[in-house]
Amino acid sequence: MRSIYEKLKLKSEESEFDIEDEEEFHMAIYKELDGKASPFEVEKFHEQLDKELGVFKNGEKYDYLKDLKEAYKDSLKTTSEEKIFSSIPQHFFWDIKRPLQKNPGVRLNRYNPFRGREYNSFFDMRDAEEYMER
Repeated sequence: MRSIYEKLKLKSEESEFDIEDEEEFHMAIYKELDGKASPFEVEKFHEQLDKELGVFKNGEKYDYLKDLKEAYKDSLKTTSEEKIFSSIPQHFFWDIKRPLQKNPGVRLNRYNPFRGREYNSFFDMRDAEEYMER
């Protein structure tokens, strides 16, 4: 008597099992696997499956605290400030002092061009305007 695997390999031979009767086919496969009649070893399959998909190593059990530490280890490394700043888009930090042109011309002193710049920054200009208003 040939094994199920040999029967499936032979393309010219019809299978003894009906396509509709899946339970009978599955039971025959299970009997061959349990009876060591197949070329496959169930233990090796389970070892490979545990190696590829297993969450825990041999003898390791689930630990709630370890699971929490591993789940949040990356987020615990960053501070609250870094998390907040990383969530804000970069264009929010563009300041009103940022020039829109590539090479803005140097603003000379309106009152005396030989003295150099009238204001060094936007805030200097605002302070001077406020002083003049007072």
